[in-house]
Amino acid sequence: MELFATPFPFDDFFLYVSNHVSVDKTLGVMGILSPKFLEVDGCIMWENVESIEYSKGRQKFTDATVKEREYYYNLFCIEDFFQVGEEVSDCVSETVEEGWRKYMDLKLAFARQIERYWRFALSECYPDKRFEFEISEKGIWPEDGVCLTFWQVNE
Repeated sequence: MELFATPFPFDDFFLYVSNHVSVDKTLGVMGILSPKFLEVDGCIMWENVESIEYSKGRQKFTDATVKEREYYYNLFCIEDFFQVGEEVSDCVSETVEEGWRKYMDLKLAFARQIERYWRFALSECYPDKRFEFEISEKGIWPEDGVCLTFWQVNE
C-alpha cells in the first residue's frame, strides 16, 4: 500500500477499498480475477475479444502450435489496460524516475495477483491440466510494457 498514490492512514486493504471503491467497481475487479475460459481446438483461453473471434473461426496463426496460439490469445497487456489511473507524478517519490519505478511496481504487483487468481480459476476449470505463466515488464510480442500470458504445459 506504500506504493499507492492516494494516501491512507491505515495499512488495511479492507478499509482502503471501503473508503475509495464503489460496489460496482469492486464487482468489476472480481470479474477480472475469475474470468471465463473457453476451449477450442485444444487451446484453453480466457474469454476476451480475440479468443471469441478465434472460437468463431476467425483465427490468426492457424499454422501455430497449441502453445503458440495460447501464448498469443491469452496475452493480457496490463500496460494498456488501465484507462484511468494515477499519474506517475502522483506517486509519492523524490524523483520522476522513482515515480515511474513505483508505478511500474504497482503494475507488476497487479500482474502477480492476476496470475495468482487465474491459476486458481484454471485449476478449478481444468483440474487435470497444468499451466505456465509469464509476466514481463518489457512486453510480450506484439505488446509493450507490463504483460502477462499463460499456456498449457503438456507432461
